[in-house]
Amino acid sequence: MSKTKIDKAKLDSYIQRTAAGDRDSFVKLYDYVRKPVFLFALSIVKDYQTAEDVLQESMLRIAFNSDKYTRGTNPYAWVMSITRNLCSDALRSPTKHDLPLDDAEFVSDSKDIVKSTEEADEVLTALQVLSHQEREIVSLYIYAGFSQVEIAKTLEIPYTRVRSQYKYALEKMRKYFNEVDNYENTKKYSMPIKGVRANTDSRHFGEN
Repeated sequence: MSKTKIDKAKLDSYIQRTAAGDRDSFVKLYDYVRKPVFLFALSIVKDYQTAEDVLQESMLRIAFNSDKYTRGTNPYAWVMSITRNLCSDALRSPTKHDLPLDDAEFVSDSKDIVKSTEEADEVLTALQVLSHQEREIVSLYIYAGFSQVEIAKTLEIPYTRVRSQYKYALEKMRKYFNEVDNYENTKKYSMPIKGVRANTDSRHFGEN
């Protein structure tokens, strides 16, 4: 699976117009980031329903705090920072977040993001062998499309640590799948699943 590609100018515009009260722009913003936000949350909280709750709460917080976003910075990092914080909250105290009726229309069912229970299970299986921080690094790279420098800033750790942990995480995933039957492509040094396909060659891990 290739890195998620986000048009930062477009996302910046959606956030600004949401802050100005444009509900249509918020719907567009939601449609634009819902998949990477949900998949990132799923990879961290490792529970489908909790990931849906994180997606919903993330989008509401983005809407409510859109006026605090600084124009022309990194809108995607801002979105994913909100999501990451909510994932941390969910892991500490996993509870459902009830949506205000007025905002319920913004949050559609995320089941079409992960097309089947089997695919959702594959995402979890691919990352279950990693530590929490390793999952964050791999998920921010794959689902958020972050470079190692952006990941380091988001996680507040040295970028050299990000790079080494990413490489180590992929090695752990490869080793795991080499030991599991029915994963015929593992000998090709790639992750043979739809949800998390990551080449184990760390040279693909961008620095910028």
